[in-house]
Amino acid sequence: MVQVPVQPLTAEEYLRLKSWPYEGRLELEDGYIREVPTEERINTLIELFLIAELLKFLPVQRLSLGQVEVEVPAAKARFRNPDVMVLHPDHVSLLGNGRGTLRLPMPPPLLVVEVVSPGIDNEKRDYQDKRKDYAARGVLEYWIVDPAKQSVSRWVGGEYEDEVKTGPERIVSSVLPQLDLSAQDLLQAHRSV
Repeated sequence: MVQVPVQPLTAEEYLRLKSWPYEGRLELEDGYIREVPTEERINTLIELFLIAELLKFLPVQRLSLGQVEVEVPAAKARFRNPDVMVLHPDHVSLLGNGRGTLRLPMPPPLLVVEVVSPGIDNEKRDYQDKRKDYAARGVLEYWIVDPAKQSVSRWVGGEYEDEVKTGPERIVSSVLPQLDLSAQDLLQAHRSV
């Protein structure tokens, strides 16, 4: 369990604090640390399937599976820890082999994918809060994979115009147009044998 600070942390205080040996994933929301709960197995399988598909087109150094956090603009310090990310080519040298943190002066990630965990709080966070954060950060493309709704929502640039895909409908990525996936491919990844 993470010790919750009495007052909000700055970005620098958070980054210093997070250097202790901690095994779980964290996010910082308005200066307060939030532990990211362990995901459902279906979420993990969807994320792994997507990474396997992305590896067909990108080197492993350009991908993140929950180990790179993103600082987003906010009145108080805020860092998000996306489930899957396609990093900008410059991130490879900027991140090196050290701490996986994309600070505000760095280019934004090209693609962020969140797989919704069960619960109304998780749904609100992914559909509303993170959507605003990633748009403010300039993330080019944002996907929400929702196993409960059996849908993939895709937003591109700026204010993010909603595009919902279900079943055999193709997910066309502006970042990776060669990626050939349907909503069903992604949502049924846990059933592939």
